[in-house]
Amino acid sequence: FEALFGFEALNFIGSFEQTQHADFFFSELAGFYAKVGENKTERLLRAKDFFDGGLRSIESDDYAQARSEFENSRDLFKRLGDEAEAGIAENWAVQCLPDEARVTEGRARVKAIIATEESRSFKVLLPPAYYWLAVNEYHQRGLSETNKNYKTALRLAEAGNNIFEVQHAQEALASSYSDLGELETALRSEEHTSELQSHHD
Repeated sequence: FEALFGFEALNFIGSFEQTQHADFFFSELAGFYAKVGENKTERLLRAKDFFDGGLRSIESDDYAQARSEFENSRDLFKRLGDEAEAGIAENWAVQCLPDEARVTEGRARVKAIIATEESRSFKVLLPPAYYWLAVNEYHQRGLSETNKNYKTALRLAEAGNNIFEVQHAQEALASSYSDLGELETALRSEEHTSELQSHHD
């Protein structure tokens, strides 16, 4: 019953997001699980275990191990035909690269994520991708490119009503403007974030 309820909820979300935001991520994920056979169950659970291992490694600040776990998860999801969850795993993997001082690789991989997810209309994955592109740009090209990508992350998150990513981008922009000495802009950004939190509480 729980599995059926979960699938029905996923299917509903997929239909809603496709209709409201032209986002095909959830509908493709629902379609994958609608057709998945029992022969893939064990390997799907293993892919999820790899992903959970990545999250645990991040909590202990072992970013190299976390990236390896996420990449194992991504590769297994891909082999099983689950492109949606493979995209999530790759999104998390690239977040580890700045902490490994692998910024050039991180920037290239985030750009590849953006190109891939735009072509698939997996819009829910785009705000975090642009966020992490901004992080990599900060290390390579300075605050101007950084803020441009934070703003793109914010615009896409707002378009998809993705409140978590809206707040994420707003907080990053406020910090970035503060670094630039643009106190008034930073305060406006923080104020907008507080308004969003109050509206959705």
